Amino acid sequence: MYAVKDGSARAICDGMVLLPGEVVHDSIPETMEMLVARTKQMISAMLDSAVQSRGYDGIVSCVSYVGDPNPRFDAEARAAREWRSAVYSAGYAILAEVPEGVTTPEQVLALMPKLEDFGWPA
Repeated sequence: MYAVKDGSARAICDGMVLLPGEVVHDSIPETMEMLVARTKQMISAMLDSAVQSRGYDGIVSCVSYVGDPNPRFDAEARAAREWRSAVYSAGYAILAEVPEGVTTPEQVLALMPKLEDFGWPA
């Protein structure tokens, strides 16, 4: 159990006295900072996962192929680079001003631009 007040928490056990303003929770509630950090991690994982389906190590690896003499690698890299920029732009805008009703990282991910909209070759 945890005694929580103003975004801070301390572990407690039965019989411990709560300080003024503390509320008991079974787990540490997620602060806005924690939620934002988790959302950023999930966005990064989404970017990596999408390009890993084509054999790249991650989004950074994929984007490094921009200008590659192999037309397939170059096309995939250019699409991934444009998508990555659009995703991060949208993500930071959403996190700066969260739309009404959006309360979870999964809801933020659902609002992200889709890779197929950026010329990702079939």
